[in-house]
Amino acid sequence: MKYISMGNNVYIGYGCWMDGKYGIYIGDNSIFGPYVIIASGNHMFSPITKSFYEESIGGNVSIGKGCWIARRSNNNTISQYWKLLLDWC
Repeated sequence: MKYISMGNNVYIGYGCWMDGKYGIYIGDNSIFGPYVIIASGNHMFSPITKSFYEESIGGNVSIGKGCWIARRSNNNTISQYWKLLLDWC
């Protein structure tokens, strides 16, 4: 298990959910609207058994300083590979 690390002056809206198993970093002055989901990992799926393994896969998510993440955004639905947002995005 890794962690969730935030800079200064970060606003997290109501109902946000974050999974820091593989690490999440949020830069200074970033804003999250309500119900944003940030997941650093995901389940592994076996097409042979049609089931999910107990293991998970993932990587560090880094959100730069001054970012605004709109309400109900989800890094798994925006892009399977969304892991890095640059400063002032």
